[in-house]
Amino acid sequence: KDYVHALRRDLRKALLEWPAVGVQLVSSAGVVASYLAVFSLLALGAGYWSDPHMALVLTSLCSLLLLVMAIPVTVAGWGVREGAAALLWPMAGMPAEQGVALSVGYGLAVLLSSLPGVLFVFTRRQSNE
Repeated sequence: KDYVHALRRDLRKALLEWPAVGVQLVSSAGVVASYLAVFSLLALGAGYWSDPHMALVLTSLCSLLLLVMAIPVTVAGWGVREGAAALLWPMAGMPAEQGVALSVGYGLAVLLSSLPGVLFVFTRRQSNE
């Protein structure tokens, strides 16, 4: 019982009290903005932005993909994200292939950018004994 009270107190302090709530909101907004920036750069590079209106549509669709990706049934959203893209893009009047390609590109870009972290997993610090 003491553990539950201490946990509740610590969670409230870390998430809901000032200045932690401000830090949480700003850092969370920054993370979402960076995810949307990756999608936007991929869409721009693939030539999917035919007009300024398309940028707003793609940003909206990619925001929905980020929400779907958070469903904890896959690893890093693979599969669910692509399935959602195949359903959402035709609803916006665009080809499903475009959404799936953008979704796969996002997954590959994030995977490739995280690969340098593997070096820290497989290297050990040598002890000076």
